[in-house]
Amino acid sequence: MYRLLDRNNVDNGIPGTKIEESTVEELLGAYRTFNVLNHDALARPFEGTREVLAELRKRGYSIAVVTSKGRELGLRGLKLCSLDDLLDSAVFLEDTVVHKPHPEPILAALERLNTPADAAAYVGDSRHDIIAAQAAGVRTVGALWGPSPRTELEREMRSFVAESITDLLEIFN
Repeated sequence: MYRLLDRNNVDNGIPGTKIEESTVEELLGAYRTFNVLNHDALARPFEGTREVLAELRKRGYSIAVVTSKGRELGLRGLKLCSLDDLLDSAVFLEDTVVHKPHPEPILAALERLNTPADAAAYVGDSRHDIIAAQAAGVRTVGALWGPSPRTELEREMRSFVAESITDLLEIFN
């Protein structure tokens, strides 16, 4: 489904695989409706997330979230997972015109944090995250605890791969 909805594959040149833009929009609409209706029952932080973020903040790191979720749902999820108080900033779907894999959302986060790209890293669990981060000029950390297969993230990687969220404590020591 992930690759099916990748707008870059709408016409990939392979006979019989062209996906009509209207089909993509219909599937995205169905996904968004499902997500809104089921979000609160499904939203869970990865084990150790709060502790890792708290420790990174204690070490002096600024932390932002860059998500393709809309502001209302994104904030709701952060609050449900008790992570909202650990962030210095958040960039949601509505905050940029162009979205990942374009670097604009990550560049917006850097601006809000007043942090240059060469002093930042982006932890992402999809190839779109990694592509966007590299285009923004930040180091990348492939989050293998997310939904994307390891091989997909490693194909895009230039910096680090983390097996679990607790690995971030070693990477950012």
